[in-house]
Amino acid sequence: MRESLGIYGGGAPFTGYGDTFTGSASSSSTVVPDSDTLSGTQFGTSAVANNVASSVSSTTAYYVFNHRTHFTSVIQWDSNSSVRCWTGVTTANAATMGASDNPAASSYCAFRYSTAAGDTTWKAIIANAGTQTIVDTGIALATVSVAFSIEWDVAATEARFYINGVLVATASGANFPPLSSLAVFGSYLTTLSANVRTFKVSVQGIRQGVI
Repeated sequence: MRESLGIYGGGAPFTGYGDTFTGSASSSSTVVPDSDTLSGTQFGTSAVANNVASSVSSTTAYYVFNHRTHFTSVIQWDSNSSVRCWTGVTTANAATMGASDNPAASSYCAFRYSTAAGDTTWKAIIANAGTQTIVDTGIALATVSVAFSIEWDVAATEARFYINGVLVATASGANFPPLSSLAVFGSYLTTLSANVRTFKVSVQGIRQGVI
């Protein structure tokens, strides 16, 4: 079994155990909790269109898709306007993931919200080398702290997607990622206008096992 957990606060992620988390942002800061926001770390883009901010488990891909898996992230996105947001498990690096609604030649199980793609609700997506299966969750992006989870079973071809503990989508079929692909997990935000966009991460973690 492999596990990794990042608990965010104090302006940088604290790795409880597992991977050494990495971030790429024009700015980062400590989040002061309130009624809508949990404590954590805020990551921000620059005010240049297509700039990407990210928080990723590692620069080295450790995870595979043929193990029983549970991924979770607790995030607050600051805006639903002119943004591309991803959170999940992917073979792509941060630059590739943030640059596209369909990252080239990449395989992943992830949530996406992108105004460039015309999304008005979160999409649950599985992809095999850039070929996607997209399922609408029916859940709009809320600018409060939200828990996202994705899970699948050993040698599965189906991923289950949860928001705040409620099953919102199931994606399955030939576009499930190749089972032997090596992946990382993380969250990615792209500003699609000349405005700073931010997201606040409280927790990111994964558990994988062969049974």
